[in-house]
Amino acid sequence: FEIEWVDRLDAAMERLDGGSYGAILLDLSLPDSIGLDSLAKIHAQAPQVPTIVLTGMEEEMLALSAVPEGAHDHLVQSLLDSKPLVRVLCYAIERNRLLTELEQTRLCEQHDRALAMMEEAVCAFQKTETSEAPPMREAQSDAFDELVGQYTELLDAALEERAYSTKHDITD
Repeated sequence: FEIEWVDRLDAAMERLDGGSYGAILLDLSLPDSIGLDSLAKIHAQAPQVPTIVLTGMEEEMLALSAVPEGAHDHLVQSLLDSKPLVRVLCYAIERNRLLTELEQTRLCEQHDRALAMMEEAVCAFQKTETSEAPPMREAQSDAFDELVGQYTELLDAALEERAYSTKHDITD
């Protein structure tokens, strides 16, 4: 692993702006930010990067409450040595990779379903255009509105995925 160390949250935020990282180790007791607020800021800045929080022995409950807030794992600093650190980092990075793949698969399936619905709508539209029946928008307004809504959600999801999409090479 290649490690970059900073001692303040604002410095970490600047580094996240300019680089690509496989994981973040976040001390929840930094001079400029303490507790879950630090995690929220890091997660907002780099939601696609797995974050492992570091705490003191007396902060075990804080560490446990960090996981539902977006942390991938937690470690107690006084018990930290290389084996558990490497294990936690590898697990967090792999878990994040699998979750990203799963989300991409979900988006592809959603895209396929939306395309199938649109094909059905086009067929229905073509049918109504060649007959004396009213257009689909009028004849099946609920189905038409649902189709437009799902298409909008699909486009939003695709744009969001593209905005957060990064490639991490952790094999070094």
